[in-house]
Amino acid sequence: MPDDVGRGDVAADVGTGGGGGQSGGGGTGGSSDGGSGETAGPGKLGVIIVSQTQQNFPAPIGNVVASGAVATFGLNTGTDPCQTTTTGACELVECPPTSGTNPQTPPSLLNAGNVTVTGLAMDVPLTYHATPGSYISAAYSGYLWTSSHPATVVVTGSADVPAFTLNVTAPNPISVTSPSAQSNSTYTISRGSALAVTWTGGVEGMVTVGVSSGTTATGQISISCSVDAATGAVTVPAPFMAKLGATGGFSAGVTNVTNKTIGDWLMHFQAGTSKDEGTATFTN
Repeated sequence: MPDDVGRGDVAADVGTGGGGGQSGGGGTGGSSDGGSGETAGPGKLGVIIVSQTQQNFPAPIGNVVASGAVATFGLNTGTDPCQTTTTGACELVECPPTSGTNPQTPPSLLNAGNVTVTGLAMDVPLTYHATPGSYISAAYSGYLWTSSHPATVVVTGSADVPAFTLNVTAPNPISVTSPSAQSNSTYTISRGSALAVTWTGGVEGMVTVGVSSGTTATGQISISCSVDAATGAVTVPAPFMAKLGATGGFSAGVTNVTNKTIGDWLMHFQAGTSKDEGTATFTN
């Protein structure tokens, strides 16, 4: 990555759930570092996500690479009106239109002191924003890693959140071999049958494939399927695909996760790369 990488605001946010920093980037696999990594106290969850993505746009734009990090630390007291169905490695989330009668209550977010991701092509400091209460880094127009690489997050802590250090191996990027994208990162995918997705390059972590459609005003359908990166393939079930609207998005990325329990907090550190994502037209 060049030394004079661009900087700006990362156009991303993350809730206090353990999902991906990007569409399709959230893996459930990972390791425990100093704790069980599975359970914590009543809704106390810290999430740090460092991610990078590449998209291909028509000339004169071409390939665009963006990297950065986000984090939240909170007491998850919110409510969720969405319904979830699980089949094998895949999960279907159906959310009704958001209105004044069924809003999703946000979590209560806290300041955790200074947060910095180190060990990659450069250190990535995150800045705390009191509104909405989350951390975000600058945006970098280049890759923070190009192969399996160790990364560390250092959190100095506060009166509300304990200090800690957590390590993860940023995963080797994958290349999706099917479905194929058009030159402008668009996909045409049938919603009338199961969707087979294949890739190469998987080493550590989990690959998550995501397809989605809808808006908060009309209701949203989100499908995610997560498997070990080394397996090289996953299939989205036909009944899930049939739920999609006419347009939406497709994504596939690899993430690696480390969880650590500190007192009554669960800390979740995730690194992910997505080189295959874009808008999708879903045909019958």
